[in-house]
Amino acid sequence: MRRRTGALCLDPGGGNRASGGGAGIRLIADAISGNGVLEAVGGAAAGAAPSTTSGAGGGGRIRLEANTNSLVDLGNPVFSQGVPELVPRIFRDPQTPAIRSLSLADNPISSDPLGGLTFPNSDLVIPDPGVKLLLIEAENVPVDGLVEVRVIRRSGPDTKVIAEFVSGSLEASTWSASVPVDGGFSTVQVRAAFGAED
Repeated sequence: MRRRTGALCLDPGGGNRASGGGAGIRLIADAISGNGVLEAVGGAAAGAAPSTTSGAGGGGRIRLEANTNSLVDLGNPVFSQGVPELVPRIFRDPQTPAIRSLSLADNPISSDPLGGLTFPNSDLVIPDPGVKLLLIEAENVPVDGLVEVRVIRRSGPDTKVIAEFVSGSLEASTWSASVPVDGGFSTVQVRAAFGAED
């Protein structure tokens, strides 16, 4: 399935908390070879004070686009691969699917959230826990596609919520999801899945 994602970090209570950052790698080349190691693992837990609670950052993704790829190591996590376009694109063109979070509990979200898990650098602070409405904007995503929200907690199990189509068309649509917001840091990821695999 074709997927597009976005993420933001929540700190529902403030306080002295810190976590390691996330990671991601994308390589575009005619040929990729060698016996080195590619790793996209989250940073180590941050903060050493006794009052600090922390956790390591989540794992990332590795994408390789090359006409020939003879790497010995498969990466950590295992990389996905493809062939580069004739003129490789670093930035998406206007027809490329995109998805982003607009607001959570009526709090606007930056168009370029940092997804940082270090206090006070979270994208939003939600002072009262509970189920909150997340509004999502999609471009070039079919209205019959799947838009999914994943809440990744610093401590505790992940939660997945299926967003509901609100209005719009293929070119521009709005979706909503009821997202559980608990105490402590969480990362909220939004994903659209549809069509054939890239």
